Amino acid sequence: MDIIQFLTEHHVSFRHYEHTAVFTVQQANQLDVNIPGLATKNLFLRDGKGKRHWLWVGADDDSLDLARLSQRLEVKRLSLASSERLATFLDSAPGRVSLLDMFKAQSQQVTLLVTPSVWSSESVQCHPFDNAVTLEINTAQLKPLLQKLDNEVVILNE
Repeated sequence: MDIIQFLTEHHVSFRHYEHTAVFTVQQANQLDVNIPGLATKNLFLRDGKGKRHWLWVGADDDSLDLARLSQRLEVKRLSLASSERLATFLDSAPGRVSLLDMFKAQSQQVTLLVTPSVWSSESVQCHPFDNAVTLEINTAQLKPLLQKLDNEVVILNE
């Protein structure tokens, strides 16, 4: 999938920034590049049996309480999914995961969990399937596309 072409065809405004490849939020924060928009953290999660999967997207300084989230989702236990599952369900790899991976997700197999800080931001930073590039994307224009996916989108309460 060419995500740049997809965003352009759907009239989603974005700005493109190239930089050295980053694999963690900490590495991204050390870049000497001033990229506007909310920096995000993306975690691919699974339930205890590996039957259900979620992509959690929060601000880069948000923390995630897996026990509390598992109660909210009514699952016994949550954990980080393996890189193999990440490849299978989102066609992605550690260090490259972003909100945009939902456009590649297998139909209805991954639920998108978004924090209010991300959902209400004017723009967000996302890797376009390449961790040496960051896009600053207009959130208001991106939301309708996410909501049209076959996947469930859940806006989490703080």
